[in-house]
Formats: sequence, C-alpha cells, structure tokens
Amino acid sequence: MDAELKVGILGFGSRGVSFVAPVLDNNLANRITVIIDPDLSRSKYYLDMIAGQGQIPRDEAEKVRFVRSLDELEPGEVDALFLTANERVRSRLFEEAVATGAHLYMEKGLAADAEGARRVVAAMEKVRPGQQVFMGFNLRHYPPLVAARQVLDSGRIGRPLFLQYTEMLDYRHGGSFYMRFHRDVRNSGGMLVTKSCHDFDLMGHLVRSRPERVFCAQHKRLFGRGGPEARQNCSTCDRTHECDWDRLRNQPTRAAKRKYAREWLGPDRVTTDGYNLDFCVWRDDTEVRDLSQVLFQYENGLPATYTQVLFAPRGNRVIQIMGDAGSVVCDEKERSVVVTDRWNTRVDTLAVRAGPDGHGGSDTGVVRAFFECIRRGIAPESTIADGVWALATALTAYQSAASERWERVRPVVESIGPGLE
Repeated sequence: MDAELKVGILGFGSRGVSFVAPVLDNNLANRITVIIDPDLSRSKYYLDMIAGQGQIPRDEAEKVRFVRSLDELEPGEVDALFLTANERVRSRLFEEAVATGAHLYMEKGLAADAEGARRVVAAMEKVRPGQQVFMGFNLRHYPPLVAARQVLDSGRIGRPLFLQYTEMLDYRHGGSFYMRFHRDVRNSGGMLVTKSCHDFDLMGHLVRSRPERVFCAQHKRLFGRGGPEARQNCSTCDRTHECDWDRLRNQPTRAAKRKYAREWLGPDRVTTDGYNLDFCVWRDDTEVRDLSQVLFQYENGLPATYTQVLFAPRGNRVIQIMGDAGSVVCDEKERSVVVTDRWNTRVDTLAVRAGPDGHGGSDTGVVRAFFECIRRGIAPESTIADGVWALATALTAYQSAASERWERVRPVVESIGPGLE
C-alpha cells in the first residue's frame, strides 16, 4: 500500500466539499486531516452532512481538524493542500500555501485578475525542490473528452481545420452566478474567468496550440438588466411568490428547502460570515454578462469559436472539431463522442463511460493525476503557466469586448509572467 498522504482543503464551499470523495476514493492511504475556512460553523456542518451521505467515513470525519487560516497549521500536518477558495482568496494566499511545503492543487481559474496572477507567478520562485504545484483543469480528465483527444492524436480526422465550442447553462445554473459572490467580478473575475477558463484551457489542449489573438462580444440578454422587477435579495423580496429565481422557493423538495434555510436563513443558520447567496438576478449593479462570443486565432493557424450562454432551457457543452478527413463531436449531456469521416459514409459513436462522481468523472481523474505527480515524482501535465494562459485569454477577451477589435493574448501573458510558455 502507498504511504499515507495527509490532505488539507483550503476553502470549504461547494468546490472544496466536492473534492472530499475524489480525494478519499483515489487511494485508501489518503486521509483528510484539516479543513481551513474562516466560517468554522458552516464547514463543520458541510462535513457532517457529507459524512451522512457516505462520502467520508464517520470515524474519519470526526478526526478532521478545523482551522480558520493557514497560519494555524501545525508543522507536517498536511502533505497535500487543495486551494479551493474563490479566485481572489486563493491567489492572495498562494504564497503562504507555498511556504507550508505541501504539494499544492490550485483550482481553476488561477486568479480573478492579472495582479492576482502576478502574485502567484512570483510565489512560484519560492517552491521547494520536489514540491509539486498542479493546476486543476478538470475538463482535461472528462472521459469523453479524453477519448476525443485520442481521436485527434490518432490522425483519424486528419489535419484539424476548425473548432466550434458551445457552453450552455440552463436558466437556474446560469442565473445562480448573479445570486452568488460571482456577481462581483473583483472576487470571481467574471464569467470568462470563473467559468470559461477551463474551456479555454481545454481548447488549446485539444488543438495543441496557444491562442494568438481573440475577438469578443458580450451581452446582457436576460439577467442583470435591472427594471421594476429588480430587488436587493430574495430573502427580503416582496415578489418571491411569483419569481422563478427565489432561492428558497425553487428548492425542489421540502427537505431541500429545510436544508437551504438551515444553511443560509434565520437567526440559527450555520453560516456565520454574513454571506447569503440570494442576490436578485435582475439587479443591474453587476458587470457579469449572460452571453459571450469569442473568436480565436491560434498560433498554429487554427480558427475557433466559443459561445457561452447562461439562459438555455437545457444545459450542455458541445465541442466539434472539423478536420480535412472528418470530424469529432463531443456532447457532454449525452456523454458521447461521434466520429464522422469526410464523406459521412462512416459514423462511429464511441462508447465512453463517464464516472459517477462530480463533473462526470473528471474530478476523480484530475485528483488522480495530482496524486500520481506526488507519489511518482513526475511533472504535472497542467501547470501554473497553463493557468496564466487561460486567465490571460479571458482578460484579453474582455479587452476586445471593450475595444471592439482583435486583441493579442501574448502581451497579457508577458505582463503577468515573462517567458511563460
């Protein structure tokens, strides 16, 4: 059996919670020893909840220590640390995390802005020999997309000529970004950072190239437009009885409603930091856009398009790559990979079994890759440099939307960390 690895999780919101099962299921020798989050009450509540669901054995959950900050860690308390707080927080604490000596899993996106990314790049100078720093782009490990990459590498569709990428979030999922901390782009970096960064990384990963330049247009088509129906919060709204986006009303069951109220509402709620994820989706005091369209020109000459829409009836992610000998299409909802030859005379649907855990098995895959780096001493396949390029792509897209012209990506990368490839 492998030697035990003691694991810490920094930031125990929804993303931090989602890593508990993949961390423990990847290797019996993994053990979560500490959770770092300033809201101890909510953290303890979440761990108790998922222990009840069987994601962590109850006896192991009882041994987990809860602390508010990294400086409360004891020497040697963690061998590996997952940085899953929001983009602004984890980039601010990255240097302190490096100083622990633990192997680091940096959740995407890298930071909320260029200044946060510069802090991360500067802190990389202090990484110790043998200390792994892994950039967590889980889409690279989604089984159907792994299969699509293998089709491309096999040469079956010939030379790639064009990539078309569409990400559709259903109304509730898309609207939720206007109700949570993401609506303040100082925390999240906006949708092209907090949501699209791993799409941008995946596109380059599939076509094996960096983006040279981008052209972007963004719109507010449904959410965040203001108007007479806008209020401040769901919990103080006088129209919740007729609003499909009321956070309490749209919980699907009575049990879900009680859980939501226990977490966020009332004087006995478990949340102690004052945060409540019930901002009105109609408020216009946000820079978040619900429709983004980006044109790409890659350094290898390949053109591509990316569309993100937050108000689709059915959420999905569809990626199509056309080559001079055929095409490959990955449909996330169907969990399918369809390969077609040039003349449409042969169409193969590859049988790809997605995993049962979060994000269709991609969380298990990316966590496994991180632990393989640690245990085998191999270089991470996704690095901080990849994180910089994904962030720089998003920031350049914002520049383009403002300037209404094509903008080059590499100058933004160079402004963050010169020489990053």
